[in-house]
Amino acid sequence: MAHDQMLLSHRFHVYFELQVPGTSSGTGSFLSKMAPLSRLPLGFSPLDMRFQRISGIGSQLDVTALRQGGENVGDIHLPEHVSHKPLVLERGVLSKLPSTPMSGLFESGLGYFLNGYADIQVVLMDSRERPTCLWYIRDAMPTSWSLGDLSAAGSNVLIEKLELSYRWIKQVPVKL
Repeated sequence: MAHDQMLLSHRFHVYFELQVPGTSSGTGSFLSKMAPLSRLPLGFSPLDMRFQRISGIGSQLDVTALRQGGENVGDIHLPEHVSHKPLVLERGVLSKLPSTPMSGLFESGLGYFLNGYADIQVVLMDSRERPTCLWYIRDAMPTSWSLGDLSAAGSNVLIEKLELSYRWIKQVPVKL
C-alpha cells in the first residue's frame, strides 16, 4: 500500500559542524573570502543531537509583482531572492547541564558577540533508527535563545529554545 511508505514516527538526530572565525578554510566560498572560516566538527555530545522539536526547515522564493502595460488579467512575477524562516530547535532543560559545543556557540555569539557559523545535518530516522531523510543546512548562526515560562503551579518540562538563521538548505537523498 502507498501508506506503507509514510513515516508514522518522527525520530531525528541533529549533527553540527562548527565554523571558527579567523582561520583559513581554503574552500574559496564567498563567506570564506569575507571572513575566513575553518570547519571543525563539534565534539560528540548526545545533548546536541537529540531535540524534542525542530521547525523552520524550508525555503521560499520572494517575488516582485510587475504589472504589464495594457494587460488587466494578471501580473508577471519576477524572482528576487530565496529566504528561510529561522531554524528553531527545542529540547528539555537538564538540571545539571554540562557545557556542550552548541551551547558554547550560542554563548559566544549571544553573550560576547563573537558570532560563529555551524553547518547542520538533520537526519530523520525510521522506527529501527535507520536514516530515511537528511537535510543539510549551511551557514547557520545563533540568533536567539530562550527558556519557557517558569511556573511553580505546574509540573511541565522546562523547554529551551535555540534559534538560528541560515543561508542555504538542501535535502540530500539517503540510500537505504
